[in-house]
Amino acid sequence: VAEEYDEDVEVRPQMVKVNLDPHLLLLLREIHYLSQEPFGAHLPAPARELLRNTNSASLRMLATRLETIVSKYNTVMHVMTEFEQPLFERCLAKIDDLFHLGLSQYTWRTEESADFVETANALVCADLHHNLDIVQTNCAEVMEITRAWSEGTLDIFAAREKDKSYDIQELIEIQKKLNEEVESAVIPGGNRVHSLLDTSFKEEDVPLPILTIRLELIENQVAFRPPLDTSTSYTSVHETVQQWLEAFLDRGKLVPMLSNKESYRDYISIDEETVHLIEHINRLVENNSEECKELYELFKDYAFLWQQDVNQTFEEFLNGNVSPTLGDTSGPISPSNLRVMASARSVTSRVSSAKSSIESAGLIGTAERSFLTPKTSRDLEPNVPSLDEFDAEIDIYRSARDEIQALQDHQDVGWLRVDLQPIKQVLTTYASKWMWTYTKYLSDQVTNMLQKLDEFLKRTEPEIESITGEERDTASFMKMMRLFNE
Repeated sequence: VAEEYDEDVEVRPQMVKVNLDPHLLLLLREIHYLSQEPFGAHLPAPARELLRNTNSASLRMLATRLETIVSKYNTVMHVMTEFEQPLFERCLAKIDDLFHLGLSQYTWRTEESADFVETANALVCADLHHNLDIVQTNCAEVMEITRAWSEGTLDIFAAREKDKSYDIQELIEIQKKLNEEVESAVIPGGNRVHSLLDTSFKEEDVPLPILTIRLELIENQVAFRPPLDTSTSYTSVHETVQQWLEAFLDRGKLVPMLSNKESYRDYISIDEETVHLIEHINRLVENNSEECKELYELFKDYAFLWQQDVNQTFEEFLNGNVSPTLGDTSGPISPSNLRVMASARSVTSRVSSAKSSIESAGLIGTAERSFLTPKTSRDLEPNVPSLDEFDAEIDIYRSARDEIQALQDHQDVGWLRVDLQPIKQVLTTYASKWMWTYTKYLSDQVTNMLQKLDEFLKRTEPEIESITGEERDTASFMKMMRLFNE
């Protein structure tokens, strides 16, 4: 039952009650106990009929839950201020619709009443009442924090001794000390205020941005789809908004004027309020577009993944053109420099037992050089990179892949939601391709080495087994030397 509620007027009820007579629950309880042992009383026909057609336990539980719901709703409507109501308007609108069903369709005998109670409990108790309590508690704490900022001594005029005059240096020192005290109170308090506001807005049922656009890699360029400006042949977001605004204004043409010379659109389009609204909308669209373009910076450092050719770069790497150390980055940043910058961010430790001996000698060991030299080359390459350099290159792409995967899947900017998944998937694939190129080379080298070892063992094993140790002739000796030499 809703009090102070008129269906013909959009007024939200300020007080709701459960339309169940508590005497009915008392009567059902008494009938239940009197019909049981040891009483076994003979009940009149109306009482037996009531007991037979009513589940008193279910009714009592339903009534108790509804009492809790209406109690919390009434509390909210009593304590909610006009400034807080807009924050919860969407939730209140859902509750209004649900209560309208409860007032017009649901009865105590309706089977779906339990579902109605569950929905009402979720909206009123778990959502509205709980979140309003958080918002009001946070607001009270914010007020206490800001009130504390205005307390105490704030300037030298309040801090001075009235019977004393100061020189300029003394006043400067006093003011400096006061500034430090104020900063020590305001900065932590400001951080706390932001934290409380973030919590409050998270509790609010904030609608998602209405439009989702994608950030993609198109023809080796990071671009939005649909685009944000008119630099491409595709219809941009701004152009779409302009079409919507024109469509709204064109509604003024639907009804002809009596003069038949002009249309209402002409009057609407020059209306001062309409002009200001259109300017505000265009400014909002442009500002949000500029904020979205700042997302380009997220992927600028990974341009080497798509701007450099994988096979060509790898061939240069095998020829000894290893990424140089990070030097002067004052000019334009090339893709290779971006790769160097990515390497500098790598934090994986690469410590091996052989590294110190290799570095101390200033050379790559013969065995390692033989292993890493391309099999198409007949001689050992003097500039072939070391295993540590392979590890460093692979770590560049592993770090890039992990950093890209750690980025959020979407970013909300005003009325736009930017979907980052398309470009994340592409760049992750590119990074994996770079890693695969380097690791496959090492894998192929290991496979080739094991195949040669297998061929060598198959070829020499019979000859080694034929040696008895009793040979004394020169031919047998030379045979053993040749096997050992291999």
